This record gives sequence, structure tokens and C-alpha cells, in this order.
Amino acid sequence: MKKLVLVSALVAASAAGASWIDDCSPMVGADIKWLSMKTASAWNGIFPKNYIAGDVYAGVKFHENFGLDVGYTWTEKKSHDDVISAGVPIGDVNGSATTNVTTKVELNGPYVDLMGYWPLTNCVDLFGSVGVGFYNLNLDIAPVSTSTTRQAGLSAITGDDKAVMRVGLGIRGMLNNWFGVRGKVAWENTSRLRLKDNKGTGFNNKPFKDAYSLAVGVFAKF
Repeated sequence: MKKLVLVSALVAASAAGASWIDDCSPMVGADIKWLSMKTASAWNGIFPKNYIAGDVYAGVKFHENFGLDVGYTWTEKKSHDDVISAGVPIGDVNGSATTNVTTKVELNGPYVDLMGYWPLTNCVDLFGSVGVGFYNLNLDIAPVSTSTTRQAGLSAITGDDKAVMRVGLGIRGMLNNWFGVRGKVAWENTSRLRLKDNKGTGFNNKPFKDAYSLAVGVFAKF
């Protein structure tokens, strides 16, 4: 009797595994997106706000309603010029002279998203995603000022690596059996990004607010 139960369990497990493999749907894709990431108030708008960005990813839909995407995201390296008047703080630190500032910002890194799907028709799905990105903030600040505090302090600041949460909503549709298109809106808590101050000048280390993005892309199923 025990042998019969064991054999039955193995058969059932094999059938479930075969069913899972049959339902498994791997895919690869790429998105282009517009990303808005405002500067935190302590930094008086010296960083770029809007970026052109992209994602590439590989994913698997292992259930009618669930899947997993692993990808890599990056933004263009965007520059911004600004003039900060004497007495106006940058990063919570005042300066005694007007400062001309050029900043360059780039964000990139891998991410993992858990996907949820809601089929509308045989070829159109609504989807949501919740995940985490491991981002590298590449940031350069080039100040020109007669204030030695600003000049030395700003020049010493660089970006740091940080994990941020990602949440998205979108819709996708199949064009044929292999290729599809999708659109997505997303939020990322980039307010967790931090700066490194190598000279200990006491600057505020939180450069950005949360980011919002709008993406369109294509994908291929196998």
C-alpha cells in the first residue's frame, strides 16, 4: 500500500512538473523610457531632472498570473548648468560667493521584479510589478567659486551604490505568436540614493526625490 501511495505521489509530482514546464513562458525584452527624478530641496535644483533611460530584461511567466523579470536599467549621462547666488545654501551649506555649477548624473544597475498578470483577452494582459533595483549613482559636480568651502566641498562629492524599491503598472499585447509590445508607468524610491562626501564638509547626502517613469518597449517569447 505504501509503495502504491509513493508511486502515485511521484506520478502526480511528475505530471505537475510537466504541466509547469508546459506553462512556463520565457521571454526577453527592451524598453525605452522617460524618467523624472527631481532634486531634493536641500540641493536647490542643481541636478538634472528629466532623463532618457532604457531597460533590457529576461523573464519567465511561470503561471498564468505570475512571472519574474531580471534586467538592467540605465539613464543617459545628463548634464545641468546652474548659478547659485551668494548666501543661498547648496546641500545645506552656505557659501560667501556666487557659484557656477555644472553637474553630470547617470544612474545604472541590475534589478529583479516579481510580475503579476491579469489576462484581458488571449493576447492582451494588464500587469503589475514589485521589485528591487541595485543602482549605482555616477555623479560629478564641477563648481567654480571664490568660496573655498563650496569649491572644495562640492568637488569632493560623489555618488554611492544603493538598493531602491520599484513598483510598476502596465499593459502588454502580442502582435503574433512570438513578438509583443508593452507600455508601463513606474515609481522608484530614488530618495534612498546617497552621496559620499570624502572631505567631511557636512553636506546633505540626500540628492534626489523619488522617480517616476513612462516606458514603451518590445519583447519576444520563446
